[in-house]
Amino acid sequence: MSLYNFANKVPHIVLANDNPDECITFLDALENQGIEHIFSLAENGAMLLSMLDEKEFLPDIIFIDLNMKGISGKDCLVAIRGCIQLDYIPVIVYASAVDDLDIEYCFNQKANMYIVKSSFANKLSDLLETVLQLPLNKLLSVEKDQFLKEMIMS
Repeated sequence: MSLYNFANKVPHIVLANDNPDECITFLDALENQGIEHIFSLAENGAMLLSMLDEKEFLPDIIFIDLNMKGISGKDCLVAIRGCIQLDYIPVIVYASAVDDLDIEYCFNQKANMYIVKSSFANKLSDLLETVLQLPLNKLLSVEKDQFLKEMIMS
């Protein structure tokens, strides 16, 4: 079942994250939800920017870990939003915690959403379903009060 509204195509989802455990949790969440997808992993910011530079198989949506070593998620966000050819790709910041300064920074740098990580795949899969069900035009024009999506741990 394809949830994301990309003219009935299977979305290509890229995760940029340097933590292998978090990558497994993210992929498990996609699998648990039954979200049909093409998945690519960028193990660091440099790898993400290299993937995007190739432009052969651009993603439909990018999830970026904010605190990667080396080229950080913030650096990647600035680079992506500085390239007009990538401006239509939703960028979801995938952060460890709610930090008002980071949230403000990411919003001002035109990230499309800021979500807080969960180590629980079922909670994350529910959040991913919510994000991926949004129509592209809605995701690209999210209002500031809808920008932060927190995981409710219960």
